Amino acid sequence: MLLAPSAMLGGFGIDVTDGMKMMAVYMGPLMILFGVAHWLVAMNVVEQMNLFAKFFAVGHFSFILGDIYNYSTDVLAMDAANLGNNVFTMLFVVILLMKSRD
Repeated sequence: MLLAPSAMLGGFGIDVTDGMKMMAVYMGPLMILFGVAHWLVAMNVVEQMNLFAKFFAVGHFSFILGDIYNYSTDVLAMDAANLGNNVFTMLFVVILLMKSRD
């Protein structure tokens, strides 16, 4: 996303514009921070793991809802690459919700 935004966005079957390239460059650091936040919170949360799991499950499920909207408006192609991402995200949501029950 940071180094080759055209290649990354083009892999999803989207016509890439200059504005999309610029957005991808700004989204790269955000995704890195998002990953680091997951790592740090998971390391440091002991008593409140169920709260963390519920919060991040809702956050990740919102990504799936955004993709469903983009599929319905033909912004994203409904192909194996995009659907595969949704499957892994949904598995992560299910794992987080299972962990929140403990």
